[in-house]
Amino acid sequence: MKGAAKETAITTTAETWQIDFTARLSGIDEMQRLMNTDSYGEAAFFGDGFSVVRRDDRYTVKKGLAYIGGLRGELAFDQTLNRLRDTRVYADFSYQGNVVSQWKTVVHITAANDLKNYIDAAGYPHYVFAVAGVDGHGDVMDLRIKGSLNDRDISAIHQEIDSVKREYATQQALESGLHGKQPKGDYATHAALTVVSENADSRLAKNQNGADIPNKNEFVKNIGLVETVERAMNAVPNDRRINGKSLSSDINLMAGDVGAYHQTTYMTELPGRHYSGPFSCGREKGWAKGVSIGVGGDTGQIWIDADAQLHTRFLNANGAVEQKITVGVPIGATIEWHSTAPIPAGYEPNEGRAFRAADYPELAKIFPDLKLPDDRGLFKRGLDRGRGLDSGRSLGSVQGDAIRNITGSLGKPTIESGSNASGAFSYQYKAGGRAAGAGGGVISWTFDASRVVPTANENRPVNKSVIYITRVK
Repeated sequence: MKGAAKETAITTTAETWQIDFTARLSGIDEMQRLMNTDSYGEAAFFGDGFSVVRRDDRYTVKKGLAYIGGLRGELAFDQTLNRLRDTRVYADFSYQGNVVSQWKTVVHITAANDLKNYIDAAGYPHYVFAVAGVDGHGDVMDLRIKGSLNDRDISAIHQEIDSVKREYATQQALESGLHGKQPKGDYATHAALTVVSENADSRLAKNQNGADIPNKNEFVKNIGLVETVERAMNAVPNDRRINGKSLSSDINLMAGDVGAYHQTTYMTELPGRHYSGPFSCGREKGWAKGVSIGVGGDTGQIWIDADAQLHTRFLNANGAVEQKITVGVPIGATIEWHSTAPIPAGYEPNEGRAFRAADYPELAKIFPDLKLPDDRGLFKRGLDRGRGLDSGRSLGSVQGDAIRNITGSLGKPTIESGSNASGAFSYQYKAGGRAAGAGGGVISWTFDASRVVPTANENRPVNKSVIYITRVK
């Protein structure tokens, strides 16, 4: 490097010209954010982006583009919130990067009573804006600011122009006003009266009722009544009725008149055979949301409760009632859980926990002893059920460990005639250990299963650890 400095005649040290490019780029980002704030203000939204729409107790934040705190962010998909009351919905924008310096605006939607701009634990600034308020009845008030500052200025100018226009008389108003001030009298000229007289001589004869018109179609076309005639020909006769309602004047058609369901009816309990259509129940019936089909006779119902369980019910005209909960995994069934994440609601681990029949009535039908299975540390094996591979077993019985027989053999126990061992046996020769004879030795044998199979403190197949969980609700 010293040679390069000499060749280029550079005498300034590196410490004086090196630049912290990270700080410089951060400054550029901040300058761009402030420029966006100059153009869009504290926040700016477009179309229905980030608007909050209520449907029963579900609130959908619509996808779209917005600026908050000078950051440009996009909500790529609609986001759903549940059961909002006396709160606000906030859009949270933060400009963040990863280890490969890819930076983008991270967008979050959250509900809170009051949320201010903040800096998170990683040091990233967050800029927030309330897009909607939800009152105690669950009604939504839109708090978004529409468009850029220029858009708002133009809108204000248009409103001002409209206000100014209302302060001046229109041409029609001037003409009407002047006519009101004009003295009454006949101002027709003699020439105009002559034209009127000549026109009267050629007028249609009233007593002919149009019979003296040689070409009626051409006459209708000349006076601009073609469309009127066509509408009259296609008009519905006034003696026609819809669901018994005469068309002689305007009528009010209800949803049932055209075979459609009316709006959702809010109830305190599940409807009986007297009701047909959508319904929504309160807390007493698990916030059921569903539909009832049929009135008076056989009635079918389907609804979803607050735990996202699907219910079906059939009300027979003879008074019988059949009701089921439709689930992908039936109550009492065991599945494997392969994650350290929390076990889902409605499931419990198979660890022998006791339960109350009053709390879990359906589960008590599956496990009458009111205890869940304890499957910790055990392998599962299908019940033989007559196949003959594992006879004599009952459902739920625990079988102790066992191994298949291991064999070996010993032969020729004297050193003179040779010796051998096979399988799990081994031998060791020791000189001079014989009771009689010169120079003789003894041979000892040992048994070690690890010589032929893998060993441990238990017998087991190749396996993978899981958590067995059972659906309890």
